[in-house]
Amino acid sequence: MEWQSTGGIRPRFFCFGPDGRRLFAANERSHTITTFDVDADSGALRPSGGALATGSPVCIVFSRPPSDPSGTPAAELLG
Repeated sequence: MEWQSTGGIRPRFFCFGPDGRRLFAANERSHTITTFDVDADSGALRPSGGALATGSPVCIVFSRPPSDPSGTPAAELLG
């Protein structure tokens, strides 16, 4: 067990990404979502250096990107 700062003010929510290799922390008062890499063997967190500026995040939701009727993923459509 270890303590890890989220790098923000008033962390309100945190969760693992869909693949379990990254942890996301929503910092409500500093208006950021910060990311951490998760060590697969020990579970230790390492700040990834990523921070997304957003308006007062209180939760994080992951969803699959939509496809067009042909089945092409949205990421490919957007290019």
